[in-house]
Amino acid sequence: MNKIYLTNTYLIIITFIPLIIYFMSNTFNFMNTMKIKNNKMNNKYKIKNLKW
Repeated sequence: MNKIYLTNTYLIIITFIPLIIYFMSNTFNFMNTMKIKNNKMNNKYKIKNLKW
């Protein structure tokens, strides 16, 4: 019983660590893309202002 429990906890840890890493990298990428989009929007706005 104890051995089975230990293997289960190890399996949970092994499955969760990559998930956490994946989630963190996804949030980081999302923030980067948001920054890039924001910069593009600002650039478009600046160009429009210059044209006017």
